[in-house]
Amino acid sequence: MWKQPIKISDSFLPWIILFNITVVTVLAVVSSSSIAIANSSISGPLMIDQTDSLWLSTSYLAAVGSFLPLSGWLGKNYGNKFTFFGGVSIFVLASLLAIFSKNFTFLLIMRIFEGMGGGLIYPISLTIIQQAFPLEKKTLGLTIYLGLGFGLGASIGFIIGGYIGQYKPWEWIFLINVITGIPCLIFTWLFQPESETDKSEQPFDFLGLIFFGGFLASLLILLTNVKASWNTLGWESTFSKGCITASILSLILLIARALSYADPIIKIYLFKQKYFAVGCGILFFVGIFFFGTVVILPPLFEKALGYQKSTIGFIMLSYALIMAPASSFVGYITKFINIRILILAGLICLIISCFIQKWIITVQSEHWQWYIVLIIRALGVSLSLGPVTSLALEKVVSADSPGASVLVAFSRQIGGAIGTTLILLIGVYREAFYSQIYGSNINIHAPTFQAYTEAYGERFERILGFSTTESATLAKLMVVKSVKIQAYISAVNDAYFIMGCIGIVITVIVSSIMIPELLKIRKRSSI
Repeated sequence: MWKQPIKISDSFLPWIILFNITVVTVLAVVSSSSIAIANSSISGPLMIDQTDSLWLSTSYLAAVGSFLPLSGWLGKNYGNKFTFFGGVSIFVLASLLAIFSKNFTFLLIMRIFEGMGGGLIYPISLTIIQQAFPLEKKTLGLTIYLGLGFGLGASIGFIIGGYIGQYKPWEWIFLINVITGIPCLIFTWLFQPESETDKSEQPFDFLGLIFFGGFLASLLILLTNVKASWNTLGWESTFSKGCITASILSLILLIARALSYADPIIKIYLFKQKYFAVGCGILFFVGIFFFGTVVILPPLFEKALGYQKSTIGFIMLSYALIMAPASSFVGYITKFINIRILILAGLICLIISCFIQKWIITVQSEHWQWYIVLIIRALGVSLSLGPVTSLALEKVVSADSPGASVLVAFSRQIGGAIGTTLILLIGVYREAFYSQIYGSNINIHAPTFQAYTEAYGERFERILGFSTTESATLAKLMVVKSVKIQAYISAVNDAYFIMGCIGIVITVIVSSIMIPELLKIRKRSSI
């Protein structure tokens, strides 16, 4: 049954495989987005502080990134079905064990194992879809997969995280992975054909994997802890210098290994292809926005603005519900519009979302203002994610497909892991700056300050029944709290504004490469 699955018509088989793979990817994305919203519900019962809580999301992304290279090698040597089935099995088993977590350490380990399973799933899914669909439908298949897998996954994750975080035990988040993942395993066993294997004469590149994991782990640990309260010296501390040294040394050893080993885990030579290199660079940037939005905004809504988890889920749902159908539509219009145009349009939307967030988002912003930012950002991800992936893999020969899929998935995932951490780090620096600026400008005798305190005081006195003196004191505390929240929001806005500025540079570079190519294509078609 494993090697000879149930026979299905060749015209339907690619779509059935696409459906199964998309469901699994949805689960992996749900595991990231739902935890981002429900983090505080987990933190209380397990007595986890804010820093450790963040690691539940970051460790998952880091584990995904670290195990991406292993996926390609396993697929080549033992088969794509074997690798996919193994990745889903690890993910489901880790989710099952996470349900029984009684402390932070055990749950963190299970999150890492979930990420390991996800790391095997993401690249091999791209390879399977490429091999399942005929040439003329590959772009459509990839775009639908990425749009529904990540867009629908995020939307379901936001709903689940919001609902479970507010009304149900946190263990339900992991239980859903188990209940849905087991049928996917059965489906894979029964229907998905196994690919041909090409066992390498060289042993697995364990050294390359160690160097790769060392580089990624040391970099993420540095970025996450450089401004931690215990690391008082920041970049000058022995800890930070040690992480920097370990990261640089691991990267040098990784590159040396890739250039000298016959079958390296990271195939650097693929970057000689122009559009593969450009595509991976863009995917890194797009990954920052997709995963950064999923990880960073829910805590901002809850801790800074005091939104309920169900409210957060519905606000974030606008981001995902736009992305899922838009990505599928993008897959359809690639028949009529060159994917390079869609990519440039997507980058422009991402940049615009950053600048709008900087200009209109404050502590007093209404929900509709957040909707504007999230919808434009979702359009940017939708227009770029699928087309960029297709462009990057367009010229890759079949023999290099597994290695190329690994690097494409790695660029997207590591953009999310490193980019999210960078945004948080920039936010820490800017929050300190804004706290000082706003704090020094508070003047209790200023008309604006008095107007706000009178308004707050009147509410406390009328609604809560406090005395005039008590209401005035509470009102002043509320104004000070609002100033602190605004400092935090301004800092996050600045981080995205910086990303928008970087996006302008990237778009200019990409345009200089793509526009001449578009003009050549147009000229050939007019002849």
